[in-house]
Amino acid sequence: MPRRSVKVKASCPEKNALLSRLLREISDLFVLSVDGDAIVVPCRYIGEGGAKLLLSVFLYTRVSGLKELVLGVDPGESSTGIVAILEGYIVYKDVVHGRRELADAILELSKLVEKMEVYIGASPSARPILEELGRHGVKAVTVPESVHGGGVEHLGWRRVPRHVRDALKIALAGLYMKSAGET
Repeated sequence: MPRRSVKVKASCPEKNALLSRLLREISDLFVLSVDGDAIVVPCRYIGEGGAKLLLSVFLYTRVSGLKELVLGVDPGESSTGIVAILEGYIVYKDVVHGRRELADAILELSKLVEKMEVYIGASPSARPILEELGRHGVKAVTVPESVHGGGVEHLGWRRVPRHVRDALKIALAGLYMKSAGET
């Protein structure tokens, strides 16, 4: 995606400072600023926890018009790596703390896009996320955490946290499994 200038504002002005901070943290492909005639971000997308994930996907869907999302999730004991791929473009990659906030963010994302596929590393830490998503009718596919193949470090991901690299490998393995008819 080419780099574009996008104006963004909150529907609740009291959150503009927090929105500005979040925008600085996610603005890899866009020059984002809080301003007048802009994309209006719902207040529920401006906060802590899974808010950066929500905000990032919300903005990218509004700017690009893309509506098919793949999530790779590597659940850990204290932190969870997550990668969001919007029709082939990685629009978010980070570590999220708090499985409940992550499950809430994924549920909200399911309302933002037309199609969403969630691939989660098969580990005991995945169970609470899978249960919460299942209660709300969001299907998630478990992928073996021992995904074979080369690392993603050669793609410029050397300084990315291990859980995030693993989340990308889980997403890619899930997509491969789907194309091979295994999911």
